[in-house]
Amino acid sequence: MPKGLFVTGTDTEVGKTIVTASIAAALKEKGMNIGVFKPMMSGAKREDIQSDAFLLKEMSGDSHSLEEINPFQFDEPLTPYLAAKRKGESISLEQVKQAWLKLDQNRDFYLIEGA
Repeated sequence: MPKGLFVTGTDTEVGKTIVTASIAAALKEKGMNIGVFKPMMSGAKREDIQSDAFLLKEMSGDSHSLEEINPFQFDEPLTPYLAAKRKGESISLEQVKQAWLKLDQNRDFYLIEGA
């Protein structure tokens, strides 16, 4: 299991993605093989070049697909819990864990960004 860091914050727009992407870029620059994981995201499509998932992938150089980096994406700009509920979905901790386990764990370091 690789070493890692979980980045979280108490609200949206508090800098979680900037901090996570900056750490990823600095570690990548040092030659480390970095993985990123943002299990839940709402309010943007992961393919949008301004989305958190896209930025994390770009700054880290992670070779995983955007869908692997961000397995649960919701369009409405609400908390992921509310966006999923309004969409008629429920995401369990087990589903998040399974998405995590699908990632290549052969990385020097993982950065995980909370919602």
